Order: sequence, then C-alpha cells, then structure tokens
Amino acid sequence: PETIAAMIAEPVMGAGGVLVPPMDYFPAIRPILEEHDILLIDDEVINGFGRTGNWWGCQTLGMTPTTISTAKQLTAAYAPLGAVLVPEEIYQACVDNSAAAGTFGHGFTYGGHPLGCALGVKAIEIYQKRDILGRVRALAPVFEKRLKRIAEHPLIGETRYCGLVGGAELVADKATKRPFDPKKGVGAQLSRFVEHHGAILRSLGDTIAFCPPMIITEPELNELFDRFELALADAEAWVHKEGLTS
Repeated sequence: PETIAAMIAEPVMGAGGVLVPPMDYFPAIRPILEEHDILLIDDEVINGFGRTGNWWGCQTLGMTPTTISTAKQLTAAYAPLGAVLVPEEIYQACVDNSAAAGTFGHGFTYGGHPLGCALGVKAIEIYQKRDILGRVRALAPVFEKRLKRIAEHPLIGETRYCGLVGGAELVADKATKRPFDPKKGVGAQLSRFVEHHGAILRSLGDTIAFCPPMIITEPELNELFDRFELALADAEAWVHKEGLTS
C-alpha cells in the first residue's frame, strides 16, 4: 500500500458497462484507504448533477471521496467545462509547494473560460429551478420497472440501474450467463436495430447503456423502452439466424 497514492473510481462505472456496486462497497473500503493514507478520487463526469438522484453519485452510493472531478453535465454539454473539487489540505499543499516558483503550480488548459463558466452557473440555476433531481427520483421507479421487464428476455443476462443510468447485458445462454463471442459484435448489431426503430442507445461491448436526458418525460421514457423491445426482438431473430445461441 505504500506505493499507492490514490484510488480513482466512479460511483457507478459508466463506460465499463454500467456497473453498480453494492451499497456497502464504498463504506467498506474507505477505512482501508484511510489506514494507508490513500486518497479516493471520485470521477463524477457521468454520475454528477442528478444522474443518480442526488447532486453527486457519491451521495447515492455512500462514497466519501477526497476529491471530486466533474464535467459534461456541469454545463449540460452546451460548452466544454470541467472542474475538480479539492479539500483545504490538498489546496494548501499545492500552495506551499508553489511558493518556490512564485506562482500557483497547477492549471487547466481551458481553465476559467468565461463562456463555459457562465453556462455552468446557468445550468446549475436551471437544475435547481426545474427540480431536475426531483424529476430523476420520480422517474427512477419507471426506469427500474422497464429494465426489470427487459431482464426477462432470453437474450438478457441481467440489467443494472441507479437513478436514470442503466445497462442491459446480452448473453448467449441465459441459464449459464455465457457471453456471446465478442468478435460477433452482437451489442453493436442490437444498437443498429435500435437506430432502425428511431432511438439511439450506446453499446458497451455486449452491454447496452441507458442514459436518457434528465428532462425526459414518463411517456417519452416508456416510448424509448418500447422501441428498444422492438429492436431486441429483431436481435433475437438475428442471433438465431446466425446460430449464435445455444
């Protein structure tokens, strides 16, 4: 542990396949990190600003981070902007070690851009004014219900969800959870079927990620899942035709 400076983690891992940890995971590892003076860096680029039903995903997952990194939803993607939130002791360490150079020894390539910062302030104002967190919390049960229904499909090994982020993992054999051969690109093919039915969902290997706009309405959310189910039926016919299932 003396060679480890920090652990970097997303509350809910996004691009890795929408992996939702057990609720006791982060509370369990925190004492170990503290014992060995290891920082916990919280990547909130996807989770932050309401996606999981709280301002930060760490609040939802019981994570107590040392620092928080955020972007994307900080401006609702209307302009590039990122930020790092650090505690006083880390800031002071930067200040103390910058004294010899005579200037603060840290910066961002696009740090303090006035347009990005203005949009960031406005986005936060809108999140609060329109109660986006409340909207996510209200829609989360519908989101969960539809993903649970998808989980019953023969091609789906399991579904995972937290707030308004979720994933459906494709399998060749539902009983054993045997995956498809990655070379067959089943997830990518399903994404094409989804596009054919007028929706856009991202495939992460053979996991289909659901990350709808947080302003989505309940009818729109149900329509998204209705279209996905049509695409899933097409995918089932395709994998049988290709001889990819047991």
